Amino acid sequence: MSSFHVPYLSEILMKTTFLMLVILSILGGCAHFPIGSETENAIEADPIKLARSLAEKGAVRPALEVLRKAAMANPLDHTLKAELAWLYYKSEEYERAHESFAGLLASGHRSCFILTGAGVSLIKLNEHAKAVLVFEECLALESSNKEARNGLAFAATWIGNYKRAQQLYFKLILDEPENLHYRSNYAVSLILDGKYRAAVQELSGWISHPRSTTQHRQNLAFSYAMLGNWSAARSMSERDLPPSLVEQNMSFYRYLHRSGNRGEVRSALLAQ
Repeated sequence: MSSFHVPYLSEILMKTTFLMLVILSILGGCAHFPIGSETENAIEADPIKLARSLAEKGAVRPALEVLRKAAMANPLDHTLKAELAWLYYKSEEYERAHESFAGLLASGHRSCFILTGAGVSLIKLNEHAKAVLVFEECLALESSNKEARNGLAFAATWIGNYKRAQQLYFKLILDEPENLHYRSNYAVSLILDGKYRAAVQELSGWISHPRSTTQHRQNLAFSYAMLGNWSAARSMSERDLPPSLVEQNMSFYRYLHRSGNRGEVRSALLAQ
C-alpha cells in the first residue's frame, strides 16, 4: 500500500491564487490488456501479486482488469475486493474506491488495510470529519499504524483541530526524524494555527537536506512572510521560482500579512 500524499501549503496557495507551480503526474498503462493462456494461469496462481507487479510498472488499467476478473471468479474473497478498491484509489477513481471500501466495512471486514483505504478515499471526497472516525477505528486496532496516523493528522488539520494534528505529526517525526514529508505537513499545521515562528524553526533546519523539496522551501518562504521577514521570504522564493511568480507570491503574502486573516489560508485549503 503506497503512502498517502498530503498536499503542501505552497501547492494549495499557488493553485488558489492562480500562481502556477507545475507539478507533473505521469500516468502509465495500456488501454487494452489482452488476456492469453499464460496470463490466465498467472491470474489463477496469484492475481494480487500479478496486479501489484503491473501497477508498479505503471500498467494500472491492466492491473484493474486482472483484479476484476479474479474478483468475479471469487466473489466471496474480501482480500481481492480490498486490493481492487485500493487500485481504484490509485487510479483516481475515488468514488468507486470509497463505495468498494464501504461495502467491505458494511459486510464486517474491518482490517487497517481496508480502514485506511476508506479514510483516504473519504479525504479525496472532502469528507474529512468522516475520515477522522475511520482512521481512529484503525488506530484502535493498530495504535502504531503510520498510514492511519498520517491520514488522521491530515484530516484533523482540515477540520481545524490543529493541536491534535501537531501531536500526531510530532509522534510520526519521532519515529522517522528525517521524513521531510511529515515535517513539512507538521509545519503546515503550525502555519494554519498561526504559529509562524515555530514553523520557521521546524522548516529552516532542513533546507540543505538532499531530499528538501520546492514545497518544503516555499512553505518556509510563506512562514517568513507571515512574520514580516520579507528579505528571507523573497530569498527563499527565488530558490525555486521564476521572477514573475516570485512577485506574484510576494504580493499575495503581503496581502495576507496585512489582513491577518488566517481564515483565508484555511479557505484556500478547503477549496481544493
